Amino acid sequence: MKVLFDDPNFRVALYPLDKVIVATRKASDAGVDDVIASMRSALAVDVSSFGPHAMILDVRAVVGRNDADFEAATAEMRSVIARRSTRFVTLVATVAGALQTRRLASQSGFPMMVASSEEEAFRMARGESV
Repeated sequence: MKVLFDDPNFRVALYPLDKVIVATRKASDAGVDDVIASMRSALAVDVSSFGPHAMILDVRAVVGRNDADFEAATAEMRSVIARRSTRFVTLVATVAGALQTRRLASQSGFPMMVASSEEEAFRMARGESV
């Protein structure tokens, strides 16, 4: 594993043998603007030299937000992730998180898979049967 980005809100790590990048949302007291700024900084990391890869977005450490402003602010970033990755998996802790992710995927038209464990997320990201 190689850490590509790390700040108080996000950690992004490359798992080269799996061809997977994991973006982990850390538990923090940061406001929306700080979280969005962290997301933009994490997305600015150049990963093109690593070749095709899948993305796991791990949001288990934070309480979900389903307010329209936050979802609109993060929609562009979700679309960037979906376009850049071979597979996009969101790792959630709750059924509500899974339902929200499925709704966002349906609204955006971008395929996003949902997992509830790291093992399941990595299998999905690698394209293995679940």
